[in-house]
Amino acid sequence: MLETSFNTIPDLLDVEPPAVPYFRERIVTSSHYPQYPLPNSRTPEFFNNLDPETLFFIFYYMDGTYEQYLCSKQLKGLNWRFHKRYNTWFQRKFQPDEVKDDHETGTYTFFDYERNWRQETKSNFQFYYVYLEE
Repeated sequence: MLETSFNTIPDLLDVEPPAVPYFRERIVTSSHYPQYPLPNSRTPEFFNNLDPETLFFIFYYMDGTYEQYLCSKQLKGLNWRFHKRYNTWFQRKFQPDEVKDDHETGTYTFFDYERNWRQETKSNFQFYYVYLEE
């Protein structure tokens, strides 16, 4: 028993969050589970039916994929705006209090993906257009 515990000493890599796997082809699992990705799961129509939290999950955990692109397109269609400096999605809660040539100030809802994984509100936020992802 002592030898077994010695062979399974925790490693520094054990504390890193696991990467989210994404499989484009057949997945070998028990026959009780799906073996292939859902048909049409890489189409804009599929992403139109997903709720924002699912879209955020796919956006942040499938970096650099076509699915991330489809999520960003769908989120923009839901009036979310991506802030390049904060790498966060923002949505106007109300009409801006102030609009200038280079920014607008107002109350925004943003998706806090780093700490709480939920939508939060930020009042009196200045959204500079230079950081707006087109």
